[in-house]
Amino acid sequence: MKKIILVALIGLKTFDSFSQIEKGNIILTLDGNYVKTQSETGVNTNYTNTKGQYLNVGSSIGYFFTNRLVVGLGVDYNWEKETRLNELYITDYLQQEEMKIKSDVILPNLYVGYYYQILSNFYLSANAKISYGRVKVDYSTIYASRTTNGESLLYSNDDNTDYDYFSSKLFPELTYFYKRLGISLGLGGIEYSMTDWETGSSNWIISFHPNNWRFGIKVKI
Repeated sequence: MKKIILVALIGLKTFDSFSQIEKGNIILTLDGNYVKTQSETGVNTNYTNTKGQYLNVGSSIGYFFTNRLVVGLGVDYNWEKETRLNELYITDYLQQEEMKIKSDVILPNLYVGYYYQILSNFYLSANAKISYGRVKVDYSTIYASRTTNGESLLYSNDDNTDYDYFSSKLFPELTYFYKRLGISLGLGGIEYSMTDWETGSSNWIISFHPNNWRFGIKVKI
């Protein structure tokens, strides 16, 4: 009986040691997020509807310089598709416009994270990431109107463009390790992005909404 208890204790200690982060560990991560949204604004005579699909997936490799500090490289892929519809009615005047937009970007990045152990195998980390890539956008528009005197106008246009995209982001993450395998949950964050270097066009996004959470798998080597 004593031998069985001793073997169980040794096994439990081995399990815990495999689940702990140590200096020199390498960690591989695959995570992502997918969201479908629909929003409506306005009234019957001036109505706007937007439908969107948003995919964000990424992978990274990091090295623990201490049992808490990790530095690594990664790459993200962002894909978006939106359909925007607007309808305007004024007496006998009618105007309708539909725009479809598709965009995607590959974002190589550099990140640093600091892990704090909450429970035996459960960690909270604070992370910072900087990314750069070039966004490609395709869009099409169909515009139609009918005036009060019965004249009609139909217009369509297809075009594409691309632009530089730089972002820096701070985000918290929860991770639970089972031996060398971990599951993670990114909880949104604070992001600053710049899309035009010459004019300095930039944007701040602060969101911890579940729509922006990222689920992931980690492997610790």
